[in-house]
Formats: sequence, C-alpha cells, structure tokens
Amino acid sequence: MDSITITGFIPVCVDYYSHRYYWGGTNLVNYHDLWRNRAEIFEDGHYLTERIAAEAGKFIGQHKADPFFMYVPFNGPHYPMHAPGEICEAVRRPRAGAPHVCGHDCGGG
Repeated sequence: MDSITITGFIPVCVDYYSHRYYWGGTNLVNYHDLWRNRAEIFEDGHYLTERIAAEAGKFIGQHKADPFFMYVPFNGPHYPMHAPGEICEAVRRPRAGAPHVCGHDCGGG
C-alpha cells in the first residue's frame, strides 16, 4: 500500500463539537484530540460524525481509480450523546442513541 490516511481521535470519549477529551475527572486536563495522520487539526464547531464521513468521502474521491481498503469507525452512539438538531428533529420519539445512528446512516451514504 502506498499510503495510509488516518483521521480521528485517540481516546474514546471526545466531545462531538469541540473535539476535546473530557473523561477522567477533574484532576485530568481536558485536551484537544482531533488528528489527520500525525498532525493535529482544529475544526471546532463541526460535528465529528460529519467530519469523519467527509474525510472518508474525500479519500474515496482521491482513490476511486485504485483498489483500497477503508475502515470508518464512527464514535457514536457513545458518550457524550450529541447530535445536530436537524437529525434529532428527524427522529420521531428518539431513543438513546437513535440520532447518532441516523448520523452514521447519513455519513455512510
């Protein structure tokens, strides 16, 4: 394989909009945690599920002529339970995690 592209976060509990790690109590510093390969990227205010989906779509567009393997693990539906308002409104009687699953469906096409 000529190249590997990695976009995401390192721990498992990252805020969906600030991309900061908050878990672990008050004695731990909350820190920014969003990366593209080895470079930290700042896209505060962008919903994490949509960012991951956009990165996957960008990779597909750049490599559509060549065979590739892609693994796209979305963070949701895990804590913290965040989802854009338009997704929450589209889900009738939302159950815990339902808006996140809809976000995955939109991201996966």
